[in-house]
Amino acid sequence: MRRTQLRNELNEVEGHQDSTNSENVALKRDKLLLTDEVANLNAKVFASTLSSRDQLLSPAGYLCSPMGQLFLLAGSVVLCLVVSYLHLRVSNIHMQVR
Repeated sequence: MRRTQLRNELNEVEGHQDSTNSENVALKRDKLLLTDEVANLNAKVFASTLSSRDQLLSPAGYLCSPMGQLFLLAGSVVLCLVVSYLHLRVSNIHMQVR
């Protein structure tokens, strides 16, 4: 009876570990996607320094304006915060499994 109980508990822990591993893989994939998005936004911000006055007047040129740069920077910060949150969530899950 005790052996069956221990086997059931072991199966439950292994199930949690499998779930955690799957979530870790998904979070790492999301982190990579977010990191790429932040890199793209940063590239747009730096490229904006090359813009001309005509570009500033066009809708696409908005991203090159100071306000557009601020918007892109804020977006980058938000994405970094999301990545940090996901990382902390994974760490907390690891701590709960142990």
